[in-house]
Amino acid sequence: MASQEDHVLHRDDEEARDVYALDESLRGQLKQLVAAGDDAAIDALMEPLHPADIADLLEQVSDHERAAWLALWSRGIDGEVLSELDWGLREEVIGLLPQNVLADAVRELDSDDVVDLVEDLEDDQIEAILDALEPSDRVAVEQALAYPEESAGRLMQREVVHAPEHWTVGAMIDYLRTRKQELPEQFYHIILTDPRLKPTGYVTLGRLLSSPRATRLIDVTEDSFRTIPATQHEDDVAYAFNQYHLISAPVVDEDGRLVGVITIDDAMIVLDEGGAGRFAETRWCGRGVKPVGPCDRDDQATFPLAFREFDHGDPCLACHRAVRSGDRADRGLGGLDAHRGLDGGQCRHAIADRGGARDCHARPDAVEPDAGCAA
Repeated sequence: MASQEDHVLHRDDEEARDVYALDESLRGQLKQLVAAGDDAAIDALMEPLHPADIADLLEQVSDHERAAWLALWSRGIDGEVLSELDWGLREEVIGLLPQNVLADAVRELDSDDVVDLVEDLEDDQIEAILDALEPSDRVAVEQALAYPEESAGRLMQREVVHAPEHWTVGAMIDYLRTRKQELPEQFYHIILTDPRLKPTGYVTLGRLLSSPRATRLIDVTEDSFRTIPATQHEDDVAYAFNQYHLISAPVVDEDGRLVGVITIDDAMIVLDEGGAGRFAETRWCGRGVKPVGPCDRDDQATFPLAFREFDHGDPCLACHRAVRSGDRADRGLGGLDAHRGLDGGQCRHAIADRGGARDCHARPDAVEPDAGCAA
């Protein structure tokens, strides 16, 4: 019998969205106010809305209504609204904004949000946004864009709060107070580093504020501490956050040095793009449900994503990556001619990623994997 928790986890997405759906009268009111040219009344109508709700409204109105609305009320579009827009609409909305409004909007954003904003835009729009940034912020964004698509380097923000591991709680609090103008808008941990700038642990803000001033930071670190390689695929990053209940995690370069931080909101973006149920069920060897076909138990440690079942029918991680990377880069669906999903009932994907074939499992209700599957 299904538990109450199972019922909640598998609740229909449409039903869940209805709980937070916008009032249907909003679009009608907005249309009337735009026609009347009453920007003050539009301000009052939009004022109580969250940026995500304003983005939803921008997506729901017609092209003509959107252009008329932004011509009258472009000043209300800030960086948070742009970040919440569906990536397919961002280019259009950015094209409708005056340059000064766009510049003010992107300056409000952390580097990871700017990267997310620009990576699917045309070159001229990317350049316009980069030109609006302070020189140091532009360098941070350009460095992030140099990492592979869908990697941790693209997800991370460069604004990091870190401290030497020998500091005390009192020294850290004093430092934060004197540097408050330089702090990220949101952060959850103080990352501790050794003299080579390699992360050694982190301290939550709650532990920081509740500990005596003389306490060493290294004595109040959290057991959940994990580092993320900058080149790690974003799906693996999202899995780590989901599996280990992370709030944030430092990102390191190939030498193990701190280069950024990924926070839970970044991981949630990956989960959302892949579908709410994508991580709802993980099928592990030795945990009650075995994948179809033979399996090496060592795969649990080496390839933690090996036995995940995707709710949209993709039977393996590699095929899922091929779908997403092909779609988002608008390169057709390259690499999918070898994929057999819902219709074929099996995975024929010869996986070259990460040094050879792996994680190529049919769904539990499908036929056996191909003989060429290493699993």
